[in-house]
Amino acid sequence: MILRGVATAIAAVAATAALLLSLAPWAGDWIAAADIAAAALPVAPVLAVLAIGFAWRRSVIVPAIAVIALGIATATFAYEWRDARTVATPGRGLVIITHNIAVRNADPAGTIATLAASDADILILQETEGTVRPYLGQLRRSFPYASECRKPCSLAIFSRIPLTRVRYRFRDETGKPFGPGLVQTRVKLPGVSGGFVLASVHLSRRLTLEGQSEARRALAEAAARVGTRSLVVAGDFNLVPWSAAMRDFDAAVAPMRRVTRGLFSFPADFSGHAVPVPVLPIDHLFAGPDWGVRAVRRLPRTGSDHYPLRIELVWKGPDHCVTQDCR
Repeated sequence: MILRGVATAIAAVAATAALLLSLAPWAGDWIAAADIAAAALPVAPVLAVLAIGFAWRRSVIVPAIAVIALGIATATFAYEWRDARTVATPGRGLVIITHNIAVRNADPAGTIATLAASDADILILQETEGTVRPYLGQLRRSFPYASECRKPCSLAIFSRIPLTRVRYRFRDETGKPFGPGLVQTRVKLPGVSGGFVLASVHLSRRLTLEGQSEARRALAEAAARVGTRSLVVAGDFNLVPWSAAMRDFDAAVAPMRRVTRGLFSFPADFSGHAVPVPVLPIDHLFAGPDWGVRAVRRLPRTGSDHYPLRIELVWKGPDHCVTQDCR
């Protein structure tokens, strides 16, 4: 009898927690704390199944609550993945790897070797000021066009394709900086007049909620000022895709779209131990409507606590018939 009561109590707590977590992504529009809790949504299905297991044949209400929570969580994931589509588009693809390589990278030499051997045309990197910094120069053998930095910099871009000067923050016609901290450049895409603007960004989670909101607002405003049709922005946003904050940001940067729909990338490592299944999608790539998406996938782990993401885009904007067969 006592064990049955304990099992029912555990089930009730698990079911309640699962329901609250499943509702958090949608309550975040009104309650800031709920939006923080939204990051734990992947735990909700686990708690729901746990509740059903403990309460099976012991209660009717508890399993019902758990099933509701499981349904809401599943619907939330399905809503996020609704636009996770790629198209077998003809033409030359542009392969981008975005990777937070971590300040305390456990295998800096191996991480750089992996990136150098990749099929990427462009590398968009974050947290480059740490243990990997002494090895970054090796990437120039494969990616001769890159950002220059006389002091430790936390963001970098490496490319096989010619770039204009890589600058800190966006610049207006007079060279005056505007917008939040990031590194950006114009990629001289072969056959495309004017090329396109590309940026590497890392939105800090150490800011207050108000500070984080301001950083996202500043980035969205800067993107609109630069022009969003061909713009590509990628990096560590420290933001899960099902949060109210991300829904607001998605709307703010439209018509750009987040092509890495719910692709889990963190953590790859916890206290020195490999994590085979990441539980948070916080690394993202946004691309304007001039781009088609051919492929999006997570790459094997490196020495970082983030998994790298590989995105293959196809140019669909002006001059696109130069880069693909339009007959």
